[in-house]
Amino acid sequence: MLYVGAVALLGAAALTAAFVASGPPQQTTWLAWLVVMTLLVSVGPPQVVGRIQLFSSGLFTIAAVPLVGPVGTAIVSVVPVLAARNEPIKRVYNTSIRILYGLAGGAAYALAGGVTLGTTPLPDAAVLALAGRMALAAVVIATVNIVMLAGIVRVTSGASLRAVVPDLGRTIVPGYSAYLVAAFLLTVLWAPVGLGAFAALMGLPCLAVAQWALRQYVAEHETRQSVLAAVLNALDVRLPGTREQGEQVARVAEQMARVLGLAPRDVETLTTAARLRDIGLLSLPIAELDPGRPLGALDGPLREHPRAARQVLGELGFLADALDIIEAHHERVDGSGYPRGLRDAQIPMGSRVLAVADAYVNLVLPIGAHPALTPEAAVAACLDAHGHLDPAVVRALQVALERGMPPLAGAETAGSAGSAGRAAVPGAAVDHAHPDSPRTVPR
Repeated sequence: MLYVGAVALLGAAALTAAFVASGPPQQTTWLAWLVVMTLLVSVGPPQVVGRIQLFSSGLFTIAAVPLVGPVGTAIVSVVPVLAARNEPIKRVYNTSIRILYGLAGGAAYALAGGVTLGTTPLPDAAVLALAGRMALAAVVIATVNIVMLAGIVRVTSGASLRAVVPDLGRTIVPGYSAYLVAAFLLTVLWAPVGLGAFAALMGLPCLAVAQWALRQYVAEHETRQSVLAAVLNALDVRLPGTREQGEQVARVAEQMARVLGLAPRDVETLTTAARLRDIGLLSLPIAELDPGRPLGALDGPLREHPRAARQVLGELGFLADALDIIEAHHERVDGSGYPRGLRDAQIPMGSRVLAVADAYVNLVLPIGAHPALTPEAAVAACLDAHGHLDPAVVRALQVALERGMPPLAGAETAGSAGSAGRAAVPGAAVDHAHPDSPRTVPR
């Protein structure tokens, strides 16, 4: 609450200072049209894909910078908040950060020599200069947005800014890049070409089609997530606790993938595979999943559960890449894994990352009667696994921890008493046989 209050005061002070310094927007008719256009594309809830909220209004915020100045940009930027149905505290915070990044973008444009445009045609050199100044404004707007959002994430979750800021950047920057291109075209048609608000009206049908396509994509994404949720619920009924552990493995795998520089699509595929990594267990008889079974029985059907995942979910085409990762996530770089005995580069990178993430979570959580290791001891155990795990991937885990990867719920921390009873065993198994199997048995 204190953070939100501080941001609100800063936003109000900045808006007041900008109004005193530059006065109200001169092009009030243009401002009114921009507000109307922004309101039109803000009606209804934002499209959400995973943790990402997608707003089409960003292009009007960037276009407002050269058309109506800093104060006008701040006004345009807050319109989506007025159209949204949020709790009062969220409205206050969202309004404040939008005022701040609108004013910051306008100030950056002005400091770079930009002026509020009129209807006078621009020479080619001036158009190129306009593009550069708008690009600078977009960078500043995106940066302020990322910093302010990272602050609220830090306050509410305790996550490290070193981990949050890059993640938000990967989410926000691509959207602003697209907004910048559309905003530049709109601005040139609006002012120098002289079409005014008609330029935006011409673009509304295209924007409507784009929003329709986005809604179709979001609907498809939500359908896929519903299917995955149903499958995971079925697994959790069979093996209680499996879903939550899968979510934790997915979080660790995602952080490691970021360190390794995997593409966003590959990161999403990897996290899906992490959540579904044990889905092949659904194909096994109940007797095979008895926690009391001797570990020697790993030579039996249990070793086939990575391959069995394809039998369970093979008809879902959108999971094809995730199933490739799942099938090889018990392979080991020295060739000692299963089901195919792959080694080194024969094992997909996603499978190598998932193997390390799975091992780490299995070591830092107190599962069954086995106490947990601290994160540092768990990493040491993974490094000492005598060729089972890819050392480069384990180092990525180490870097993710150094960058402030949030601790897992229920995990031990450095110096905690719970880790004292369990030492890291060089060459020990760091992958699971089934949810209650000992984690210090050679494989």
